[in-house]
Amino acid sequence: SVASVAEGEALIAPPAGFSGLEGKALRKITSYPTKREVLAAIPKECFKKDTVKSMSYAIFSTSLTLALGVGAYALIPLKLAFLPVWALYAVVTGTVATGSWVVAHECGHDAFSDNKKLQDTVGFV
Repeated sequence: SVASVAEGEALIAPPAGFSGLEGKALRKITSYPTKREVLAAIPKECFKKDTVKSMSYAIFSTSLTLALGVGAYALIPLKLAFLPVWALYAVVTGTVATGSWVVAHECGHDAFSDNKKLQDTVGFV
């Protein structure tokens, strides 16, 4: 049996043998919540800026990225035979460095700190 359709949704005909979701993933949404409704559903503590926590994320991400660079410089020889190791290093360091990008991105959205000078400095550095 096909799952019931909620108000504001229309069900697209599921293909034969659809999954255990019973067609729920195939619902076509015809109405979306308003921005006010979405913001009202988010707990108020999510909107509080914590400079100490934000700085700890910035320091941790930067330190880990730098540590990986220093470790690679000290431990991985610059020889063609180590190309797979350098490729792995690039993947790991790129993933870790994304944390620094996220911190800077949040600074751009004014979500890092109430201290604008600190936020701008961290975001630009």
